[in-house]
Amino acid sequence: SGVNLPKDFQVMQNYPNPFNQETILSYELYKPAKVKIGIYNIQGSKIKSLMNKSQNRGQYTIHWYGLTSRGKLAPSGFYFVRFQINNITKVIRMQLIK
Repeated sequence: SGVNLPKDFQVMQNYPNPFNQETILSYELYKPAKVKIGIYNIQGSKIKSLMNKSQNRGQYTIHWYGLTSRGKLAPSGFYFVRFQINNITKVIRMQLIK
């Protein structure tokens, strides 16, 4: 049997995936938390920060329109969304297709 970690939050797979111009990221906090969400390319470089603030418990959605922090459209390929919620990190993979 595995170790049961405290379940402070849940992260859902982005939808749609793969996506063309827009994808939706959803997560739920079971208690207030410091939330950081970043988009990383396949090389591991951060291309966009989506969230960096404290949030109350609840369900949240955030849209990513495929843009980098410079406002340029990211190229087709695989990207990683890194959710850092308090001191726990969860990563999901998504695919951008143009």
